[in-house]
Amino acid sequence: MFSAIKGTQLDNSTKKIQDIVGIRCNRTKSQIGADLHAISKQMQHNISKGLPVQTDLLKDGLSADDTQYYAAIFAEIFTHELLFCLHTIKFIHFISQKYHEEQVTDKRHMEEQLCGDDDGDNDYDYVDTLPITKQDVHPVSTKLADDLLVGSGLIYKRFLEFTENFGEGVSISSISTKYLQYGCTISLFHRFSISIVSASSPDPSPTYGQLATDFSELHDISQHAWRIMSVFAFSNLFRFMEGTSYEKNPINPDDAIFSNGGRPFQPQMGKPAVHNAQIS
Repeated sequence: MFSAIKGTQLDNSTKKIQDIVGIRCNRTKSQIGADLHAISKQMQHNISKGLPVQTDLLKDGLSADDTQYYAAIFAEIFTHELLFCLHTIKFIHFISQKYHEEQVTDKRHMEEQLCGDDDGDNDYDYVDTLPITKQDVHPVSTKLADDLLVGSGLIYKRFLEFTENFGEGVSISSISTKYLQYGCTISLFHRFSISIVSASSPDPSPTYGQLATDFSELHDISQHAWRIMSVFAFSNLFRFMEGTSYEKNPINPDDAIFSNGGRPFQPQMGKPAVHNAQIS
């Protein structure tokens, strides 16, 4: 069963939604949990089919109470998606940095082996020790390492620029720190409330469709991140997970909506798990 928010997270999320909506919330925790799952499931379906992120719940004629309720649900889902995307990007940067360090070290070591500390007096010995066939040369290339390191920086920059659009309430600190996440969700709640109201208004404001635009942009960033993750899988770069916290707590695509096209990875030696899911 798919759910971006599950386990103890689900209990915390339902309580947060009740607190945000306040006395206007006339739904029980079980009802809120069921709605969180249903909306996540529908969003996942829409994304997999290339449809807009909006669900059938966002329709004309919503009461003020329903508007507040659904805005809180979307804000809570969005907070979790932001956190998962941030964790993924941090992991990408970690692997890219480790790989780049390895490649640069290997290249310098190879150059030292080939050139040595030649002072001009041992030219004959130097020539004698050069590789004489392609089989004798260990392939050394940092192009992929360079590209991945630059790519990890660019996607992190894009994520930062994206979150800056939401104002002071949404930041790297508020996304990644548990006691600050409440404020992050509140900021998103206000943004999405206005967007939902304007979507059903006969005279839409500039915020019309903002909710769908925000989710679509986050989806695009997440998919970009998972394309880089697929390069890691094919290049056997998950070996750098060994001995780190990522080995004990590997990133699982099923923990989020927008990464569902990714492949789940085994921590052992970074070998990709056998799974029916396709890499996007």
